[in-house]
Amino acid sequence: MSTLSSTEKGRTRMRRGFTLIELLVVITIIGVLMSMIMPAIQVVQDAVRETQCLNNVKQLSVACSSYNATIRHYPSGGWAHGWAGDKDFGTGEQQPGSWLFSILPYLDGKSLYQMGAGGNKSEGRDRASTAVPAFSCPARGSNQLLFQDIQYQNISKPVAVGRTDYAGCGGSSAVDTTWDGAGADKLTREEWGKKPGTDGNGMILRRNVVRTIEDGADKTYICGERYLDRQYYLSPNPKTIGQGWDCGYDRVNIRWCVPSVKLQNDVAGLASPTAFGGPHLGGFNMGFADGTCKKIRSTIDGAVHKDLSTRNGHELIDHTNF
Repeated sequence: MSTLSSTEKGRTRMRRGFTLIELLVVITIIGVLMSMIMPAIQVVQDAVRETQCLNNVKQLSVACSSYNATIRHYPSGGWAHGWAGDKDFGTGEQQPGSWLFSILPYLDGKSLYQMGAGGNKSEGRDRASTAVPAFSCPARGSNQLLFQDIQYQNISKPVAVGRTDYAGCGGSSAVDTTWDGAGADKLTREEWGKKPGTDGNGMILRRNVVRTIEDGADKTYICGERYLDRQYYLSPNPKTIGQGWDCGYDRVNIRWCVPSVKLQNDVAGLASPTAFGGPHLGGFNMGFADGTCKKIRSTIDGAVHKDLSTRNGHELIDHTNF
């Protein structure tokens, strides 16, 4: 039998609970701790995403270098945005699709590269509608497909296309990419020579290939993160973003290093459709023709950025300047 009096029992029960004020104090303390922890968690998450993005750029750079070692030239940028890749067309000048399509076999994407062979337009459409994780920066959200309303010349019309956050370097002068490539398969070499982008000073050209790099592969951009208006990360505007990774020469997968274009991180409401850039604090990731990659500071001198984009400018570049 209990020896506690009724008064003592009441006191015992009272000691087991918290007052409203005590609960409010505890909740406040938890809130303060969470406000201190969350920014640290965000910093760690951002660092992980940036590292993954840098790894993507590294893969693309190495794939381009491996392509060159095998084919004896770097990949072409394709014909125009109205053309998708086609294995049957071969490599170099004859390949209508993007440089990203051309390097698929060097990214463990040989089966994807072969889709659409034999003139199978439905398979070609399915390939263009495939999201390739290595082509997307994780800091720009998980949406890897873009809805679009453009008819390709050589595949069935896709409802959505696989996105790319990475572009090949076309050199130091931006090129008009509005031509959809109509009749491109019937142009003569002379007619092709009049199309903008075929004679650029960068590494990825329209219907042309680079075989030698006079400035040194370790000092020449080959690809990198493209600038993107932040408001289109999850709700893309096809007119702004263009087509996906599988389309030929287009500003969605080719960018340039024009000195007069301001370099900055992605900003909501600001379009800069010819520039490199990215969502990472302080800079963006760029790959070099030798297969290396590096985070380039957003504060890099525009002239140095331009010099890194050309393969034959014979500039003297100090690695500490970027």
